[in-house]
This record gives sequence, structure tokens and C-alpha cells, in this order.
Amino acid sequence: GREGCLTSYISKKMGFKRTLTLGWAWERWTAGEDAEDLGGLGGGQEEALAPPDLEQTLHMLQQAVVETHSKHSRLLEMTHKEEQLQALLDRLPPVVSAALVQAGITSVAEVVAIEKARGADGLRNLGVEDAGHREILASALRTAEEAPAPAAAG
Repeated sequence: GREGCLTSYISKKMGFKRTLTLGWAWERWTAGEDAEDLGGLGGGQEEALAPPDLEQTLHMLQQAVVETHSKHSRLLEMTHKEEQLQALLDRLPPVVSAALVQAGITSVAEVVAIEKARGADGLRNLGVEDAGHREILASALRTAEEAPAPAAAG
């Protein structure tokens, strides 16, 4: 159920601004091409985009590409964190998984930090009341910590 929801939401939010920037730059670019096409028809318009406007448009396109790459990298990282968390939740008893979801846990690293800082009390505060369940969770966290980190996307 919940896997991919956060990534999808953030992707939509980030995509809106990028779409506006790229849309504006595309309109400026195509306006220049249309003016060139109509140039021989006696339209009287020399150039729709003066060189400074073209530089500004190219600069905006470059910024949009850099921003898109940065957001894509963050989305890949978030997707990986969601996959890790889902893998952990799949290994746990349903009651423990439900407690972590109810507590608003968004990453394995978050649970690891709570467990390291507060031990059993931290896990109990997350809603994992049963001692056996806390031991299962602690064991699953150790396994998750020992898993190799993914190669950085770039």
C-alpha cells in the first residue's frame, strides 16, 4: 500500500516547478524558430529573440537541467530508502510493521538511530510493546545495517 506514495507525491510537487520553467524556456525557444520561419514572408520582424534573451533562455535551460538532475538523485535516494523500509517491514510480524507505520517511521536509518540511542525504551515508544517483537525488530535492524550500501547514482 504505502510504498511509492511519498516518492510519487514529492515527484509531482517537484515536477510542477520544473515543468513551468521548461515550458517557459520552450515557448521562448519556439518563438524564435517561428520568427525565423516567418522571416521570408515579409513579417517585418528581424529576430524574436535578441542575443541577450537567447543567453537568458539558455541559462534557464541549463539551470532546469541541473535542478532536474539534483531532484532525480534525491528521488532515487528516497526510493531506495522506501525499498529498504518496505523490505524491513516485510520481514517483521504485522503488528510490529503496523506500529512502525503508525509511528510515522520513514526510513530504516530512523529506526536504527532510535534503537541505538534509547534501546528497548525507544522501540517501546514506537509502539513495539512485546519484548519478543522488540528482539525481532532489533535483529532485523542489525541485518539491515550490515547490508551493503547502494552505489551512488550519478
